[in-house]
Amino acid sequence: MTRLIPGFGHLPKIEKMPNGVEMSSDQVAFVNDLDMSRRITEFGERFVSFFGGSGIDKGSYYYEKAVELAQTISLSGCALLTGGGSGIMEAGNRGANLSSSGSSYGILTNTIQHEFSSANPFIDTDKKFTFNTLSVRLLTLISNSRAVVFFPGGFGTFEELFSLLVREKVEMMKPLPIYLFGSAFWNGLVAWLKDVVVKEGVIGAEHLELFRVEDDSTKIADEIIGYCS
Repeated sequence: MTRLIPGFGHLPKIEKMPNGVEMSSDQVAFVNDLDMSRRITEFGERFVSFFGGSGIDKGSYYYEKAVELAQTISLSGCALLTGGGSGIMEAGNRGANLSSSGSSYGILTNTIQHEFSSANPFIDTDKKFTFNTLSVRLLTLISNSRAVVFFPGGFGTFEELFSLLVREKVEMMKPLPIYLFGSAFWNGLVAWLKDVVVKEGVIGAEHLELFRVEDDSTKIADEIIGYCS
């Protein structure tokens, strides 16, 4: 079912606000998510988070690179955190699952049914969690991590990237290494940030140093293993 808004074409019909619990007076789900986030932190793992599109196909270049990178860093004892769904998330959990040294965590949400209604099968049995609120879920993914890697993705991946960059820019959290894997995908965005956004003065050139575009997965793995040691 779609709805027509002048100038915007057909948009999905929304029966309810998916994340409305965060704005409601009933904060039980929010508090429960905070408690679940605390329990994940208490595992005391050396976490690395993978972000990327749920629509990245199995066997594709980015999927296989995510599997390879996740397996390599997991062999060093790092624990993989993903959103628990398909695509890049599945690839990250699959790579961690191939290792006997690292844990494979999936942090799902029940608010995006078409993408996250079922977990991928490569999450450790006792490491699967389902959150009600997107904000606490994202905070859990980034605040526990020694490093994060962003593979190609869509609006959700961009939202997660820019939410993280905002927190680092305003010093809400301790800086951590942010890798954007795949220059063919990310260079256009970086060029726009540099040539338009920086020139307008709304961010500084130094803010482009909060992340790094990288094509060498071996280099990323070596650096991340160093952060986890």
